[in-house]
Amino acid sequence: MTDQTQIRRDPLVEHAVPLVAKAMFLADDANDLWEYFRDRVDAERHRIVEDAIREALEPLEERFAMDAVARVAATMAAERVHED
Repeated sequence: MTDQTQIRRDPLVEHAVPLVAKAMFLADDANDLWEYFRDRVDAERHRIVEDAIREALEPLEERFAMDAVARVAATMAAERVHED
Protein backbone atom coordinates (compact mmCIF):
# COMPACT_ATOMS: atom_id res chain seq x y z
CA MET A 1 0.00 0.00 0.00
CA THR A 2 1.16 3.53 -0.76
CA ASP A 3 2.36 5.66 2.12
CA GLN A 4 -0.44 8.21 2.60
CA THR A 5 1.92 10.72 4.23
CA GLN A 6 4.13 10.71 1.13
CA ILE A 7 1.11 11.29 -1.12
CA ARG A 8 -0.11 14.21 0.99
CA ARG A 9 3.29 15.89 0.86
CA ASP A 10 3.60 15.64 -2.93
CA PRO A 11 3.58 19.23 -4.23
CA LEU A 12 1.85 18.16 -7.45
CA VAL A 13 -1.01 16.68 -5.44
CA GLU A 14 -1.24 19.82 -3.34
CA HIS A 15 -1.35 21.88 -6.53
CA ALA A 16 -3.97 19.69 -8.23
CA VAL A 17 -6.44 19.30 -5.34
CA PRO A 18 -7.74 22.90 -5.29
CA LEU A 19 -8.08 22.91 -9.08
CA VAL A 20 -10.05 19.66 -9.12
CA ALA A 21 -12.17 20.79 -6.18
CA LYS A 22 -13.05 24.06 -7.92
CA ALA A 23 -13.92 22.24 -11.16
CA MET A 24 -16.13 19.79 -9.26
CA PHE A 25 -17.82 22.62 -7.36
CA LEU A 26 -18.66 24.40 -10.61
CA ALA A 27 -19.70 21.25 -12.49
CA ASP A 28 -23.34 20.43 -13.15
CA ASP A 29 -22.60 16.74 -12.54
CA ALA A 30 -19.63 16.12 -10.26
CA ASN A 31 -19.79 12.36 -10.79
CA ASP A 32 -19.47 12.71 -14.57
CA LEU A 33 -16.64 15.20 -14.11
CA TRP A 34 -14.85 12.83 -11.72
CA GLU A 35 -15.16 9.97 -14.22
CA TYR A 36 -13.86 12.21 -17.02
CA PHE A 37 -11.01 13.38 -14.80
CA ARG A 38 -9.99 9.80 -13.94
CA ASP A 39 -10.06 8.81 -17.63
CA ARG A 40 -7.91 11.80 -18.59
CA VAL A 41 -5.44 11.15 -15.75
CA ASP A 42 -5.15 7.51 -16.79
CA ALA A 43 -4.58 8.48 -20.43
CA GLU A 44 -1.95 11.04 -19.44
CA ARG A 45 -0.19 8.51 -17.22
CA HIS A 46 -0.02 6.06 -20.13
CA ARG A 47 1.31 8.80 -22.41
CA ILE A 48 4.05 9.68 -19.94
CA VAL A 49 5.11 6.04 -19.66
CA GLU A 50 5.03 5.53 -23.43
CA ASP A 51 7.06 8.70 -24.03
CA ALA A 52 9.70 7.52 -21.53
CA ILE A 53 9.87 4.13 -23.25
CA ARG A 54 10.21 5.75 -26.67
CA GLU A 55 13.08 7.91 -25.41
CA ALA A 56 14.79 4.85 -23.95
CA LEU A 57 14.38 2.95 -27.22
CA GLU A 58 15.90 5.65 -29.43
CA PRO A 59 19.53 4.57 -28.78
CA LEU A 60 18.56 0.94 -29.39
CA GLU A 61 16.96 1.83 -32.73
CA GLU A 62 20.31 3.23 -33.86
CA ARG A 63 22.03 -0.12 -33.20
CA PHE A 64 19.33 -2.75 -33.77
CA ALA A 65 16.30 -3.36 -35.97
CA MET A 66 13.09 -2.53 -34.13
CA ASP A 67 11.61 -5.99 -34.85
CA ALA A 68 14.60 -7.55 -33.04
CA VAL A 69 14.10 -5.25 -30.05
CA ALA A 70 10.37 -6.10 -30.06
CA ARG A 71 11.10 -9.86 -30.16
CA VAL A 72 13.43 -9.60 -27.19
CA ALA A 73 10.95 -7.45 -25.26
CA ALA A 74 8.12 -9.90 -26.00
CA THR A 75 10.26 -12.82 -24.86
CA MET A 76 11.19 -11.01 -21.66
CA ALA A 77 7.54 -10.18 -20.98
CA ALA A 78 6.49 -13.80 -21.56
CA GLU A 79 9.23 -15.03 -19.21
CA ARG A 80 8.14 -12.59 -16.53
CA VAL A 81 4.49 -13.68 -16.86
CA HIS A 82 5.58 -17.32 -16.64
CA GLU A 83 7.58 -16.55 -13.44
CA ASP A 84 4.55 -14.92 -11.80
